Amino acid sequence: MMGLPSDTPLTAKIAQEVCQRADAAALLEGSIAQIGTQYTLVLKAVNCANGELLASTEAQANGKNHVLDALDKATSIMRNKLGESLSTVNEPIGPSAPSRPRPRLCDAGRNCQGSRRLSGFLPAVEGR
Repeated sequence: MMGLPSDTPLTAKIAQEVCQRADAAALLEGSIAQIGTQYTLVLKAVNCANGELLASTEAQANGKNHVLDALDKATSIMRNKLGESLSTVNEPIGPSAPSRPRPRLCDAGRNCQGSRRLSGFLPAVEGR
């Protein structure tokens, strides 16, 4: 579809193009860095149309066993910055969460959550 091999790494530039093709409003970029036993997580919401930064947040974890707690904190802050109401931001988002529509990491529910490659994602976009 985009003229790229399916094992092409998903860079920020390609992610923005996929985001535009999917008619999405924004994409979420994330990074994690380790310094000693400390971890720094950064989340950025970027406008698909123009690449403008919409919001960003950072969280710290004291050791790898606390990275998911830091990610939970960062996602709650990001959801609030992007305008989600506090009542829903404070709801859990895991398997025990109440049933309600959730943003999908990949269109058509493709199994590309956590994937850094285009394979699996492009067929989902093509199916739109």
